[in-house]
Amino acid sequence: QLAAGQATMANSVPIVPASDYYPAAALYKQIAAGQATTVVKGSAGVLYAITFNGPATATNTTTVYDNASTSGTVIAIPLATAVVSPATITFGPNGIAFANGLTIITATANGANMTVAYR
Repeated sequence: QLAAGQATMANSVPIVPASDYYPAAALYKQIAAGQATTVVKGSAGVLYAITFNGPATATNTTTVYDNASTSGTVIAIPLATAVVSPATITFGPNGIAFANGLTIITATANGANMTVAYR
């Protein structure tokens, strides 16, 4: 039986986390400027962050959908990307789950260069 409280290193019991203790490393997709529609992932997953690497060539709205197509449940609508550079939208260390896929659409074909971190 182990006694409660602090123990010396020699009397400590190591803790080994289960293999699923740490989430899998995030993947990323870099979306070049000027892309109107990009399907990032075609199935369920987790969105961690979107980084706008440079501004759009004109005021542009980006919409992030929980879907593998150009409609569905809206996850986020970031600020107009002509004035935001660089900027990162984060969804916390656990991210935000999406059920159907992940698609990013810009209002016109002059959207910003961005990097999406997901799993």
